[in-house]
Amino acid sequence: MNGRRQREVVSALERALRGGATGDLGALEQGAVTIRRLNQLSAYSEVPDLLATIALTLKTGADVRTAYQAIGRLREVVGDSPVAPLVDGLLRAVN
Repeated sequence: MNGRRQREVVSALERALRGGATGDLGALEQGAVTIRRLNQLSAYSEVPDLLATIALTLKTGADVRTAYQAIGRLREVVGDSPVAPLVDGLLRAVN
């Protein structure tokens, strides 16, 4: 495993979550693309799809419950890691 690539994955996730919390749906989409390309951990395999679902749901005005479910699942995936507060911030922003 390339440690540098995995640090870039975490950085991309942080940028995506910070952007999403401020309404920058493009940041969520870009995060999904970057993480999909660089990720090497099976634990984060769902993250790109979750970010893309959140962005698409919010962008199209679809049922916001879908975004809530995706954010909830993202929170489960990241657990109590240092990015957990950013996921919680995204959830608060979507409310």
